[in-house]
Amino acid sequence: MYAFGRLLWRARAGSRRTVAGCRPPPVDADHDLEEILANNKRWVAATNAADPTFFPKLAEGQSPQFLYVGCSDSRLVPNDMLGLGLGNLFVHRNVANLVVASDLNFLSVLTYAVEHLDVKHVLVTGHYDCGGVRAAMKNRGLGH
Repeated sequence: MYAFGRLLWRARAGSRRTVAGCRPPPVDADHDLEEILANNKRWVAATNAADPTFFPKLAEGQSPQFLYVGCSDSRLVPNDMLGLGLGNLFVHRNVANLVVASDLNFLSVLTYAVEHLDVKHVLVTGHYDCGGVRAAMKNRGLGH
């Protein structure tokens, strides 16, 4: 279960479907580079078939209202969890969804989002049982 702000998303037991209706591969699946590139080509073809204007519209630019700051956890898909399509959510992810004043990467994202994209809301999110937060709380070196 993942909670952030007032939004709660819970994976249904036995269900492997995401909000977009795609069935993700098993967690332990092995993937190689050629396979994921082929998956991308299939996605592009299917997307073009469903909406030939999809990519040209995206190329016109973005004007998201939200900056999402969240964990890099590979099990989370911010756009899907929030029900927002591509171009509607500017995303910054890092381990344990940290917001640190000395992090130049985060400051660059925040500055660009606020000053150039004119985002209206910054969502700093988290999820239950975050490994990054757990590691930070143990106060020991990583990899042990």
